[in-house]
Amino acid sequence: MSSNPSSLPPSPSRRSDKKQRVDTNNVEEETKKTSNSLQRMNDKVGREQALQEQLMEHDNGRLVLHALSYLDVVTLCRKQVVSKHFKDLCTKAVAMKCGKNGPKPHTDATLRKAVKKFCSIMYNDGSNNKEAMEYIACEYGFPIDSWNVSQVTSMSYLFCE
Repeated sequence: MSSNPSSLPPSPSRRSDKKQRVDTNNVEEETKKTSNSLQRMNDKVGREQALQEQLMEHDNGRLVLHALSYLDVVTLCRKQVVSKHFKDLCTKAVAMKCGKNGPKPHTDATLRKAVKKFCSIMYNDGSNNKEAMEYIACEYGFPIDSWNVSQVTSMSYLFCE
């Protein structure tokens, strides 16, 4: 029986060389796929982050301010402050709704009356008395820490009632 060299099974060393070449090709293909996938993810994250930054800083917040202008004064006053920039935008939106007159300075009596009304609307009665809140915000300013108290001589027990 003569043996035909082509009919013999490949030697173990030939098999491992071929298998190594196939494995190397697979690794290179998988690496390319993973690299492309990561690049697409990075591009997407980068675009989303850039979009968020543009929305908050677009023309000094005008886009967000425009959106806030559709809210009523009560809603704007009750918004949770998430940043100084957002607080400033809410304050600007209230000022836009109230006009250019600006808040008036308080006296002792007007401050007590305004604080009582402000607290009842914001914290106690739960009503959405939009007209009263709008009046307070436009008449005295928003937020409450911006009220002009230069003519007030006594604030004792102001928030105790």
